[in-house]
Amino acid sequence: MVHYNQSGYSGSSRSVRAVEAEDHGRLPLTRLCRKYGYVRAKAKTILEPCEAHHTSKFANLTDYYDPARSLRFRRQISVQKPSPDQMTARAAVMEDAMDDARDAPRSYL
Repeated sequence: MVHYNQSGYSGSSRSVRAVEAEDHGRLPLTRLCRKYGYVRAKAKTILEPCEAHHTSKFANLTDYYDPARSLRFRRQISVQKPSPDQMTARAAVMEDAMDDARDAPRSYL
């Protein structure tokens, strides 16, 4: 069991690296599905986690997912009618992914 102020843990709910992952936009499956309007059962079978971190006071290992990677499968895992907030969140991730692609160095043959 994790105790308060234990090195490597932020409070008693998540590891420091889990907090860092969330700061970079990566989320556990349940929160990813809720935020972007995905069906959890479908997402679990199709998406692959990009990393795992310890969470909860019992230091459970939780998979984290990258929203940008999930966009490729959005048609297969989406709910029937995503809410306006979920559509806005998806658009923001798409925009960030496009910005990253524009900023990436180009390779020339």
